[in-house]
Amino acid sequence: MKINSKHYVLIIFAIVTLILSVLGYIFMYKTIVIQAKNSSKVMNEISTENEKRQYENELTKIFNDTKDQRSKLASFFIYEDKIVDFIEKVEGVGLDSNTILTLSSINADDLSSAKSGSTGFVKAHITANSSWLNIMRALILIENLPYSLSLNNIRIDSSTSADIPVGKEEMKKGKWNLSLDMKVIMIK
Repeated sequence: MKINSKHYVLIIFAIVTLILSVLGYIFMYKTIVIQAKNSSKVMNEISTENEKRQYENELTKIFNDTKDQRSKLASFFIYEDKIVDFIEKVEGVGLDSNTILTLSSINADDLSSAKSGSTGFVKAHITANSSWLNIMRALILIENLPYSLSLNNIRIDSSTSADIPVGKEEMKKGKWNLSLDMKVIMIK
């Protein structure tokens, strides 16, 4: 049998071509996988950045939409340097309701060493004397003061003797006393 050497060359050429094709395929596969991972990573970063921008836009919109409400919010607090204005408003309740209103036991937390934006309380005791209608008007005006306040120990009683029954007419004409404790948020 005669062996043709050209067949060996063709077989070797086919094997080398097969090996080069497999190596090329592996190289291309790894390159595509790396590009896909990098592309996925970049797409995630872009998506995250878009979400951050959208969230920022939403926060900006909320900030702009609540501008008026935030300015009102500041009026609910007594600023440390505006306590006198608060006292004048409370005393004005006495004039508006035609009662003899006394503001006593005023006590404010010391915020002198606190940082700006710190909160504390102004506490006061209020007494008022007048007719039933005026006492009720004073109580309503105090409750509706434009501050964040809490009222405690509210007591309304008549100046007449407890042994004498009080009818509707006496209630309207008689002297009534209002006593309450007030606590208001103060900000530095």
